[in-house]
Amino acid sequence: MFDDAQAALIRRKKAAEGRSITITRKATQYTVTGWYGRGLQTSTGQSGARVEISEREFFFAAADLVTAGLDEPKQGDRFLVDGESVTWEAMTPTTGEPPSRYSDAERTIFRIHTKRVK
Repeated sequence: MFDDAQAALIRRKKAAEGRSITITRKATQYTVTGWYGRGLQTSTGQSGARVEISEREFFFAAADLVTAGLDEPKQGDRFLVDGESVTWEAMTPTTGEPPSRYSDAERTIFRIHTKRVK
């Protein structure tokens, strides 16, 4: 029953906020429906001041990435949202987390940390 609810949530999220996103890995491009948001990363500088950086985070259903021919997102993958001219690249955030991770305990949604590169 929980799996059905999780699948329904992903469908609703894609329907409400889904965008066509082109993922480029090396010379190959994949188009997947996903959504994005902002993530806050915090760090403390040498002066003790707290620094907060907001970057874009992309979210994809893990099954959609597999269907498109991708496995787990990797550092260096580039993302271009249909209708935008900004390119984002998967990178390890200042918190030391990997560039991507599952966003839920059931491992159905990937969260990818990115930084604007173009």
